[in-house]
Amino acid sequence: MTLEVDVGLTRGDFRLDVAFESDGVTVVMGPNGSGKTTLLRAIVGALTPSRGSITLDRQILFEAGRVDVPPDKRRVAYVPEGYGLFPHLSALDNVTFAMHGANRAARGRGLLRQLEVADVADRAPAELSAGQKQRVALARAVAAQPRLLLLDEPLSALDPAGRPRVRRFIADWLARYGFRAVVVTHDPADAATLADQLLVLEGGRVAQRGSVNDVTVRPASAFAAALTAALLERHPGSVPPPSYVSEDE
Repeated sequence: MTLEVDVGLTRGDFRLDVAFESDGVTVVMGPNGSGKTTLLRAIVGALTPSRGSITLDRQILFEAGRVDVPPDKRRVAYVPEGYGLFPHLSALDNVTFAMHGANRAARGRGLLRQLEVADVADRAPAELSAGQKQRVALARAVAAQPRLLLLDEPLSALDPAGRPRVRRFIADWLARYGFRAVVVTHDPADAATLADQLLVLEGGRVAQRGSVNDVTVRPASAFAAALTAALLERHPGSVPPPSYVSEDE
């Protein structure tokens, strides 16, 4: 079961032209303005590419001029950087909104408990901190049991102490259910923990694609090398990708 993406999309002066395949977790990294969020929005169906196709589990979600499955029919869960919570619903109701079947309240509270925000179940999003909103948004995405999970900076609002636990929850959940994911992040610890493959974007195009080891230790371009070094330097508390070799070594 594979996600196949080969799309072109123009927004103003920016052009996204990306092709990749994934049967696990793809972590997307790159500088601001490289097209990371645009890529996620194209996959979920919020933006319409001008060319190409998107296929998931052999189902064509998009083919230019022929097929464009509505976002709510794609079974793709998207957690945007702004969380996307319904302001008129409680945290628990946001989570159960995405669920089907019996015992939704109990199952929703269970997810909130796993993400360590069970105590905010009855609060409205406006009453939550940024970190609490992010955890509730993750719980809602997981609750939908999607075929594909799209996460845009999923841990950026969490405090340093909470990030490893939520990161591990995401990794365990993806492994347990065998779901695929595309994760946009600036933190190399996310790539080290989550990534089956790393996709480096530059100017709307793929600068490099491969394992974390390949991209970090054997960068294909000066850009990929500079980006990796800059990320490690900016996040000294993060876990370096496996087999990272510094100049001192």
